[in-house]
Amino acid sequence: MKTSFYFVVWILIYPLLGLIDNQFVNRNSFLVALAAVWGLSMLLNRLMPSTLSYERHTQAAPILEDIFTSNVAAFGRRLRRDAVIETVTAVYLCLSTVAIMYLVFKLNVDGWMMLGIFAVITYGAIVRCVNLIKAKIALKSDPTRELCMEIARKNYMLDYESYHNARSTMSYEEMMSAHRPRHFNIFQIVSLLFAVASILLGLYYIVDGLSYIPYLSDTNLKLGLGSVVIIAFLYGSLAISFGVKDTISLINALRHKPSAINR
Repeated sequence: MKTSFYFVVWILIYPLLGLIDNQFVNRNSFLVALAAVWGLSMLLNRLMPSTLSYERHTQAAPILEDIFTSNVAAFGRRLRRDAVIETVTAVYLCLSTVAIMYLVFKLNVDGWMMLGIFAVITYGAIVRCVNLIKAKIALKSDPTRELCMEIARKNYMLDYESYHNARSTMSYEEMMSAHRPRHFNIFQIVSLLFAVASILLGLYYIVDGLSYIPYLSDTNLKLGLGSVVIIAFLYGSLAISFGVKDTISLINALRHKPSAINR
């Protein structure tokens, strides 16, 4: 399943935890929600391993096929698109981090843990952005199949050698049609709905958090409301980021049939 699916589940778990009248759960809601999402992930991997495996295959195959056919131009277009998406994501997360830093340092809101978590996530987004931009520049200077193989390995974490061995024995259409689970299109549509829901939930959290900012000048409310605002920025920004990336990925996948080579 896409990251946005688990993020939506994570967000929806919190209201349910509030219905449980348990002091331990109330004090450790973050860890309880994390454990619940992890448990759901393990369960889904056991219930539909072929579907999730095929989903990963459909994401990797178009990239590796461009290398197999030496279509450096198509590989470069995908690389540029991914670099733009990661750049926008990194900038957005940086702005959100600055907003949280303002609340922590300027308004003395107790949100160091949230700031730390968000800073790590933002740093990861910046690293991915920089690496994709470097790869894009390198490919522009040296548009070769060999460099595409290296970028696929380092930036996309894909095993081209295994794909090459399998592809040499069958056509791309056969590879994409083989082991395709029944109702896979329904699975993709459901995943897309969760991705859109992630964006909408993220926007709701951001707007809701912003509505509390005018009241942060009240010293008596600063600590409690400040934490609410930080959490809103944290979950809202991540939900939007994951939702947008997964929506783009799923729309591109749904636009191409299994027999079509994704350029």
